[in-house]
Amino acid sequence: MEVHAHTHTERKKWTHYFWEFLMLFLAVFSGFLAENFREHQVEKKRGKGYILSFYEDLKKDTVAFSRIIEADKKKMEAFNDIFNCYDTVRKNWRATSCLIPLVRNSRTNQTVTFSTGTLQQLKNAGGYRLLKDEDRDSIISYDNSVQDYGNYESTAFQQSQDIVRVTFSEIGDFTANKFLYRTIAGTDSSHTEMPLLFSDDKVLLNKYFNDLFRYRVATLGQINQIKIREEKAKGLIQYFKNNYSLE
Repeated sequence: MEVHAHTHTERKKWTHYFWEFLMLFLAVFSGFLAENFREHQVEKKRGKGYILSFYEDLKKDTVAFSRIIEADKKKMEAFNDIFNCYDTVRKNWRATSCLIPLVRNSRTNQTVTFSTGTLQQLKNAGGYRLLKDEDRDSIISYDNSVQDYGNYESTAFQQSQDIVRVTFSEIGDFTANKFLYRTIAGTDSSHTEMPLLFSDDKVLLNKYFNDLFRYRVATLGQINQIKIREEKAKGLIQYFKNNYSLE
C-alpha cells in the first residue's frame, strides 16, 4: 500500500491580507477622488459659463437703459410746457398748437426689455448651486430688482399713459386726426394751427391736463427707476470684470 505525502503551502500572514486590502482601498478611493475632481471641474466650468452669459446680458441691459432714459428726457422737456399750454388753451380752446408736443409724447411708451435668458436658465436648470455664494446673491438681488421694475412699469407707468389716451379720445377732434398724426410723425407741419379739441368743455380739459401731469410724474418715476437698475447693472459688470478677468 502506497503512502502519499501531502504537501503543505505556507499560510499567508495577516499583514499580507492587510496590504492587499489597503492597496484595493487606495485604488478605489483614488478613482473616487479623480471622478469627484472631474465633476467639480465640469461644474466649475458650467458655473463660469453662467457668469459670462449673465455678464453679457447686463451689458445689453445697460444699452437699453440708456436708450429709454434719453427718450424719457425728451418727453420731460415737452412736458415742461404743460402749465403754460393749459393757460393758453383754457383762455382760447382753439389755440392748440402747444398741445401737439404734449400729445406726441404721451401717445406711446418705451418699455424696458430685460435680457433675462441667463436668469431663467439659472432658475429652471438649478444653476444657482454652481455659483459662489456672493455671485449667487448678487444675481438674485438683480433678478428681484428686475421683477420689481416690471410691476412698476405695468401699473403706475402704463396705467397713467392709458388714462391720458382715453381722455384725449374724449376731448380730441376727430377731423384733426389726419393732420395731427402727420404732424406728430414729423411728415407735415402745415396744420399746427388747426384746433385739436372737440369743444371748450373746461371740466374735460382740466381732466386731460391733470392726466397729463400724472403721466409726467410717472415718466419721471420711470427715469429714476431705470437709473437705479442701471447703477446696479454697472456695479455688477465691474464686479464680475474684476473677479473673472472679463472684458
